[in-house]
Amino acid sequence: MAAEMNTESKSVLKYLSENKFLIPMYQRPYTWEEEQCEQLWNDIVEFFDDEEKQQDDEYFLGSVVMYKQDGKQNIIDGQQRTTTLSLLLKALYDKASKDKSEEIKQLITNLESCLWDTDDISGKVDYSNPHLQSDVAGDEDKAMLESILCNTYEIPDSENDIKNKMKKSKSNYEKNYLYFICQSNNYAQEAPMKWRKLCVTLLKSCILLPIECKGDDEDKRMENALRIFNTLNNRGIPLSDSDIFKGIIFKNKKTQEERKSFAEEWKELENDNKDNMDFIFRNYMHIIRARNNIKTSEIGLRPFFTKEYKEYLQNSMGEITELSKFLNGEYDENYSLKSLRFYEVLLELPNEYWKYLDSAYYMYFKDKNDYFESHTHEKFLSRLITHCIVKFIDKPTISVIKPIIFNAYASLL
Repeated sequence: MAAEMNTESKSVLKYLSENKFLIPMYQRPYTWEEEQCEQLWNDIVEFFDDEEKQQDDEYFLGSVVMYKQDGKQNIIDGQQRTTTLSLLLKALYDKASKDKSEEIKQLITNLESCLWDTDDISGKVDYSNPHLQSDVAGDEDKAMLESILCNTYEIPDSENDIKNKMKKSKSNYEKNYLYFICQSNNYAQEAPMKWRKLCVTLLKSCILLPIECKGDDEDKRMENALRIFNTLNNRGIPLSDSDIFKGIIFKNKKTQEERKSFAEEWKELENDNKDNMDFIFRNYMHIIRARNNIKTSEIGLRPFFTKEYKEYLQNSMGEITELSKFLNGEYDENYSLKSLRFYEVLLELPNEYWKYLDSAYYMYFKDKNDYFESHTHEKFLSRLITHCIVKFIDKPTISVIKPIIFNAYASLL
């Protein structure tokens, strides 16, 4: 059945002023850095400087996938752009609000409408109610984002002080916001009249395509959003397999308490594994293959968990967490000296397929509490090294090692 959705291209002004946004707790952290912000700024300035192009064209900033819950648009895909645009507009507002000229009164009003709630009758701006909130940010990052968007952040006076603060900052929110402060100030100083028109071009001629997913209830809206999210990803938007799995697991948590608990577990996993989340799931895939006596060539990670063995995702967090601890060396102190030396040899092999067998072996013996039994473990590692090295001497390719690993872990049961 086709996903229910509304799609209508909107200017930055309409997109940000007509919606309130929430970055759900299961989303990825905000990762854009100065490089991406510089690209965005330069693209907008280049578009603005091309007067002929402006007359007949609009600058497309990308699509956003979202669904409404409790009056807020939960962003499934597009949080990096939406967050960065909010930081950029806040930087432009800070510059504009210092200018008391009546000539830019409407510009200030437009910027305010993108960033905060405004009373429909009095026109009073509620600076404590920003249009963007994030549940995925850690406590310090969340406090930083709120201070920037709630008008309580103290901007250094000089550009040198701003740049020094950027170097010391650990928050992408702060660094990117200060980057836009510098860019805005420098542009305004060189061409004050053009700066005003640049702001208008950004608000009215830069376009996004929000895809708002519909449904009778929250679960249906989220399901539709994830379906579109997956489809866009299959067409080239760079989202990891583990991001897809995170959304699927989150969707199947029925209560807010379950979802909050899962989000905290996932955040801890990401902190422990950084950019290695897919590798954890790849090891888990081979553990499942071992349990199901599968010796054939493996399929892709995503189809394995979203089509063939989707049920494993629903109750996977306990084993995924345990697997993460194992792969990150939390149990290394339990190994004998001989086993540790064997691992040094295995780490020199030209690929990591041996780790899939090691993970399957660990999970098989974990409940028996004898994985670390010295003689058994040493013998296992010794045989693993022997088989791998013999095959690699003959032909040093991945293809020669796969059958050994697949047959070995399938024979565990």
